[in-house]
Amino acid sequence: MYKPPYVIQPSSLDFFGDKLHGTGKWTLHKTTHPYDSINHDAGEDFASYNFYEWVGKSVRTVEDVLKEDAKLIRPEEYTPVPYVRKKFDVPHPTQESVDAMLEKEARKAILISLFGNTEKKRQMYVIERRGSRLDEEERKWIAAKEAFDKAEDENAAVHEAKEKEKQEAANAKIEEYNKKHGLNEMFQYASQEEVEHMLKWIDPFFPYDFTMFYQFDMPHKLVNISFEAPTDRIIPLEKAVVHSRGTSLKPKTKTEVNRDYLDCVCSLAYVIAANCFDRTARIDNVYISAYVKRLDPQTATFEEDTLYAIVFDRETFNWVIKPKSFLPYESLVFFPHTIELGARMNILPVDPLDLSPAGEILPGNNQFVDTSRKDGRFPEYDPYIGVTPDGTIDIASLDERFEEAARTVVLNQRGSTSDLQRKLGLGYAKAGRVMDQLEAAGIVGPQNGAKPREVFVKDIAELEGILSHFRR
Repeated sequence: MYKPPYVIQPSSLDFFGDKLHGTGKWTLHKTTHPYDSINHDAGEDFASYNFYEWVGKSVRTVEDVLKEDAKLIRPEEYTPVPYVRKKFDVPHPTQESVDAMLEKEARKAILISLFGNTEKKRQMYVIERRGSRLDEEERKWIAAKEAFDKAEDENAAVHEAKEKEKQEAANAKIEEYNKKHGLNEMFQYASQEEVEHMLKWIDPFFPYDFTMFYQFDMPHKLVNISFEAPTDRIIPLEKAVVHSRGTSLKPKTKTEVNRDYLDCVCSLAYVIAANCFDRTARIDNVYISAYVKRLDPQTATFEEDTLYAIVFDRETFNWVIKPKSFLPYESLVFFPHTIELGARMNILPVDPLDLSPAGEILPGNNQFVDTSRKDGRFPEYDPYIGVTPDGTIDIASLDERFEEAARTVVLNQRGSTSDLQRKLGLGYAKAGRVMDQLEAAGIVGPQNGAKPREVFVKDIAELEGILSHFRR
């Protein structure tokens, strides 16, 4: 499995150019991940940074993703059960019912007497009290009904809250399923734009400012990455030595410092390659080079020194990183690479990027793109969201389902990616892209965690006005 090192071809700078000064025929896209040095201590973070943990024991393959996707079961949607209100079955008081009540009271209050007309007294008892008693019973009935309605409102609110929780839990499970399924789908079928978008957000979480240049060659499933490596000043100059009386710090030799730095910058290449392989199956080879900036005392300008270049292929990479005894520098022998070391394990500058293997053909016949071809795959505006340089929306560049998705969102007043997937039959990646376009058009608000986005357009008439404005 040993692969010979590359033979350096000195013509590379004409093609790939100087990243610092923007020369070269192939445009490399830049992404930067600044390190928060105010709230974090770089030295402590670097001491605890575990390269092997960030590389992982293996990267995903298509077979792994298919097995994982086959285990996914889409949760069922939950439809809230409406609350069935009880009826207030106490009859409304009437004059007849009040009279009957007073007659019963009169019979108890006025007993039969030998002296006087008992029946007449009872009638007078009813007549004297019937008006006030009707008002009193009416007030009691109204108070009882209000108390009953209030209790029912509270029961309905509790019931609706529980049903809402059940629905949100079901929607969260569906969102989780859609996300996992969508990521698996994107892993296999990611488009050119989606791969470029993923590469933009590759982050090795290294505890120092990280700058990376990248370009993806779709026909050859190849990504070219060049990143700015940290200087050797990040390496601690002392090491812990354990002896009979405890632990003490002992200065490192220059060779030890250089060796630690060598392992550090080589490990970063493995971390970046693992990120690429783990995100999409559209990448089979990762071409990585590391460079450092140096100040030229004669010109007083910063120049680049390339430290090494490596070509990782997915199949070899997967079994090389599995052992726990994985050693970054020694493992380079399994990949086509170029690196030069001095007598004290110090890294000597090599010619950047354009490397021809001894007896071996690089993917794409030793070239990533035609040397005369400019990077004209993308129009002047970004097709990912359809925004022109002046900030307006060009509807001709939007997804063909954009208008249909906009009407669906406005009709339902719910900005949910999963709704677009379910109601329009879109894939996860496409539904997310259309939702980003709706946000750029001002129809929905920004993403708010797992909650649906806010819908700014309240009716179809307003939406049609916006769409006609875009068409003009």
